[in-house]
Amino acid sequence: MKLAILKIFTVLWLMGMYLTLMITFIVAYQSPQKAVRVVVNNYNEANTEMLMLLAALFITTLGTAFLISDIRRDFLDRRVKLLSRMAD
Repeated sequence: MKLAILKIFTVLWLMGMYLTLMITFIVAYQSPQKAVRVVVNNYNEANTEMLMLLAALFITTLGTAFLISDIRRDFLDRRVKLLSRMAD
């Protein structure tokens, strides 16, 4: 159960980061100067956000490793089943 939650968090976090990057790009692209100004300490929150991002980076890296191992294991299982069918 804990691994499932970690994998879900990983996928949602990566999708969230992608959406944030895409929205920032689209806003910049639509502006006449093709640029945006990003302020990271408007409310004195930069240190807290940095800690959150570092923790999320660790968790996401761990989750990605688990997802890759699941994909690899599933691929190998399917390959073994295919080879056993071919041998029959």
